[in-house]
Amino acid sequence: NGILISNVFQWLKMNTMELQQQFHSLRRSLRIVLVLSIIGSGSNGLSSMFLAATLPSLQQLFNSGEVSLPQEMMYVYDVLLSAPRLYYVCLAILSVMSLAGVIMMWQLRKNGVHLYTVAQLLLLIVPVLFLGKSYLAIGDVMLTALFVAFYIFSFRRIGAVKEQMDGADRLPSDSDMDQ
Repeated sequence: NGILISNVFQWLKMNTMELQQQFHSLRRSLRIVLVLSIIGSGSNGLSSMFLAATLPSLQQLFNSGEVSLPQEMMYVYDVLLSAPRLYYVCLAILSVMSLAGVIMMWQLRKNGVHLYTVAQLLLLIVPVLFLGKSYLAIGDVMLTALFVAFYIFSFRRIGAVKEQMDGADRLPSDSDMDQ
């Protein structure tokens, strides 16, 4: 009976160590992708805030003819500068929402996945609403889908590993061993 208990404790210890390694491996890969999201959401938020704050000045500068750009770049700047200020305000707010979701995910809070997903979907829709259907970029859609799917998968997997760890951390009682 003593050998059986010893073997059970040894198995639980090995199983717990395996689960902890799995959990830390998942968390490490999650954090690498979260860093990419922090960079993306942060830079998008800052550039949108900058454009929202300086749009009239930039429009005036470009309309004055003092700035000369290659013809290929003029189309891009025409589109960027013709968008209303509200467009950039919306992008900034949604980017901050996205960043908040990423920070919550960093803390392993599942609500962060939901906040990030909603913000990213709205970030795909806003250009279409303000600029037209032609501004729905398939690359943005695919990248958003990839990141959202990765976060959903990761949090489901982390949740499953945590549940297994919680169960493995509970040592069997004497009554469990008698059965």
